[in-house]
Amino acid sequence: MAMYSSLPVYAILLLLSWTFNSLPLCASDNRIVAGKPLSPGNVLVSQDGVFALGFFSPSNSTKNYHYVGIWYNRIPERTVVWVSNRAAPITTNLSSANLVVTNNSDIVLSDSNGRVLWTTNNSVSMNSISVEAVLDNTGNFILRSLADSAILWQSFDHPTDTLLPGMNIRLSHNTLPLQHLVSWKAQHDPSPGEFSYGADPSSLLQCFIWNGSRPHLRSPVWTNYLYMDKFNKSAIYMALHHAGDEVYMSFGMPTGSFILLVRMQIDYLGKVNILSWDSNMSVWRALYAEPQHECNTYGYCGPYGYCDNTATVPVCKCLDGFEPRDGKGWIAGSFSQGCRPKEVRRCTHGDDFLAFPGMKVPDKFLHLPSRSFDECREECRSNCSCVAYAYSRMSNMDIDGDDTRCLVWMGDLIDMENNTQGGENLYVRTRILQGDMKKITTLEIVLSVVSSFLVLICVGLICIYAFRDGTRKLLLNWSTRFKIIRGVARGLLYLHQDSRLMMIHRDLKASNILLDAEMSPKISDFGTARLFGVHEQEGHTNQVVGTFGYMSPEYAMEGIISVKSDVYSFGVLLLEIVSGMKIGTTTPSAHARAHNLIDYAWSLRKDGKMMDLVDSSIVEGCSLVEPLRCIHIGLLSVQDDPDARPLMSSVIASLDNKDIELPQPKEPMCFARRNYGAGESQADDLSLENLKGR
Repeated sequence: MAMYSSLPVYAILLLLSWTFNSLPLCASDNRIVAGKPLSPGNVLVSQDGVFALGFFSPSNSTKNYHYVGIWYNRIPERTVVWVSNRAAPITTNLSSANLVVTNNSDIVLSDSNGRVLWTTNNSVSMNSISVEAVLDNTGNFILRSLADSAILWQSFDHPTDTLLPGMNIRLSHNTLPLQHLVSWKAQHDPSPGEFSYGADPSSLLQCFIWNGSRPHLRSPVWTNYLYMDKFNKSAIYMALHHAGDEVYMSFGMPTGSFILLVRMQIDYLGKVNILSWDSNMSVWRALYAEPQHECNTYGYCGPYGYCDNTATVPVCKCLDGFEPRDGKGWIAGSFSQGCRPKEVRRCTHGDDFLAFPGMKVPDKFLHLPSRSFDECREECRSNCSCVAYAYSRMSNMDIDGDDTRCLVWMGDLIDMENNTQGGENLYVRTRILQGDMKKITTLEIVLSVVSSFLVLICVGLICIYAFRDGTRKLLLNWSTRFKIIRGVARGLLYLHQDSRLMMIHRDLKASNILLDAEMSPKISDFGTARLFGVHEQEGHTNQVVGTFGYMSPEYAMEGIISVKSDVYSFGVLLLEIVSGMKIGTTTPSAHARAHNLIDYAWSLRKDGKMMDLVDSSIVEGCSLVEPLRCIHIGLLSVQDDPDARPLMSSVIASLDNKDIELPQPKEPMCFARRNYGAGESQADDLSLENLKGR
């Protein structure tokens, strides 16, 4: 807009109109009054200049249809946010059409033949009172009384496919119908489409995208009456409100938001998007979009199946203790049959529940009001028809005076998802094993997140220590080792960044990496793990625990804990996997000065002989580019300065993209030099006192 700054306002609007369509639009004020209709070629413009209302024809449309709508006035890409006559376009001579305020206090759109195409159909008769129709700064087209400004009708009460900040969607009312956003029929056809977005008629706690009458996508069940998420330095909120006998959902931004233009829209493909205008690139950017994948659509994974969004590509999986009902179909990508229990389950008084954290809980729940957590659990435990429950404390009591939310399920669990962020605990009925069930602690909940993230049924566990003493080494070719390296790296990234609470493992080593039959790794043994709060980045301890050789210098000497502690351990593990050696293995006599594997690797690097570190059993039959790059990443990860070590996100990017240039590592000081004897195990668990003693 800088190029137009010296032009008068009418010239700016005229220039903008040329980018919208071929009609020579003329600027008008922001209102229509009786006797002064709005005609084609004129527009209403809100006082702040953000919105415009007028006649338009969709760009690239093959039909010569015209509509009256509201769009953003100041952006070059015309974006329509409301259409009055979407079901009855103007198909005759446009020049004689007009939009008028009548003496009966209505707004009426008619074509050249005098046929009424759309009207507000205002039920209030106010023949003796003057009215006006105003386009206000929020994008709301309002019919109001001139006497007292009472609102007789407003476009915000009749949304089309778009929700603007300040608009509401009616979720419940004693007499009025529920409201929905209804998609366009096609990209350039604003007539009502197949998809709609609105509340579940049976519950205020969730919304749906409908394909006709069939559910297409279900929102997560509300855990708070106010939901807020941050996008691009700003925040978007969605909230439930209670006003009289009406419950509605609102959408908007806090005052002073960084994002100036934002809207929520259901598009013609059935996707709900939250979009913001990028003025630098002159494009709408999606801040949020659902569904993101076919796996996210309603009931895609069938009963007791869930869409695992923690995977690189979302995929259907069965809850723990369940298996695919149609094994062949499941392998072929047909998941509609869902899952079934692996063994027959009988309801007993001793049944308890297994927690599945980070879940979008299932559909078809029964909402039990005014229950504590214990009461909610007992309601389900005492009823053999109950298969699961979920509980949440709401942030306020705006809706019905009840700040609890107890949900129970009496039938199949359908339409579930597992997420890296968000979600809640779903408690599924299970039998107590051997008369004992451990209590679920905060740490165990996080650990089960890790387990569900990997979702591995370990048929056979093989230690990475198969690298020693002969024939088992042959099982670990380079592609298998690289798969293990990447798998462990992604597991650590999940612990550090993607889980609900950041977790530092503190004892990452070869013996704590388990492999299943497909040689996929699983990080185990979280007995020494440390949980960090949302704003914590570093911690201290006087009781250092872990395994000698894998501990970072700052942790072993000063008790400083951070994600970089695990990065150091990962670097040691990476060197072990590539070389087939253990951290304290005695090095060849030519490098007698090397006291451990890190020292040995650095010595070879200085001598230009890094290829000598690669395990001889994998040298043949593979390019050395990947093994040498892994050694480089390993040396970067074991640097003395924690700030110099890469984050796991950078490690994964460097493993996946060979075009990323790696910095040069600095020589480690090998803080605790100890010459291990041949074959001596270095799995010594040490406290800080023991370490000092040595």
